[in-house]
Amino acid sequence: MANGRIRKILLVQVREDELTQQEEQRSFATCCGQPSDSLLVVNLAAGHTLPRLATALDAVIIGGSSGFSAYTDYHWVPELITFIQRCAIDKVPVFGSCWGHQFLARALGGTVIHDPHCAEMGAKDVFLNKEGQNDPVFSGMPRKLRVNAGHHDRVSVLPPDAIELATNETAPFQAFRIKDLPIYGTQFHSELDRSTIADRVIRYQQHYPEVAHHLAAILDSFEDTPIAATIIRRFLEVYCP
Repeated sequence: MANGRIRKILLVQVREDELTQQEEQRSFATCCGQPSDSLLVVNLAAGHTLPRLATALDAVIIGGSSGFSAYTDYHWVPELITFIQRCAIDKVPVFGSCWGHQFLARALGGTVIHDPHCAEMGAKDVFLNKEGQNDPVFSGMPRKLRVNAGHHDRVSVLPPDAIELATNETAPFQAFRIKDLPIYGTQFHSELDRSTIADRVIRYQQHYPEVAHHLAAILDSFEDTPIAATIIRRFLEVYCP
């Protein structure tokens, strides 16, 4: 909450199972510093429709997905692309996490690919570059951030006017923002703690066959990442105080 008020935050979900829908809502509400039932929720996989006027919102968060990819043309993709582009025009704050990070890049002119060779599962280090260290959201954070990741798709080309904020040895574009706009994406899950992301990977393991042979080691590698967990709240404090 900002100065005692509850922000009007839209959470865009692409989830088929109810358990993960509810878990994701709780996780993002916690990172936003708001009550668990305070988010406005649109689940595109359930046939929900996005609002026409994003300017009535304080911010938009786009979460992960079940088995959906950010590069496939599902029937709801044009609606979401148009919505994100309208948010950019109207300068509505938007934050994308994992799949949301990838879809933001696609919607604004970047490229997302399937890349199992650069898949990341478990706790990883990402490194803020100079842009990241000077960014209004990330400034003051350690250059090396410990984060939890779970993906086998990635952004291969950033949108025009996008600024890379963080990278690591596995893949670039671990975090980015759009120049002069309150639009950010992180490839990692800053909203998830150790037990929550481990439970999610167990539920979604059929979507990641490449990790089946070392699933136990992956689950054991997840960590609580308290510094990364402040990123979304920092974003809200900067762009919708």
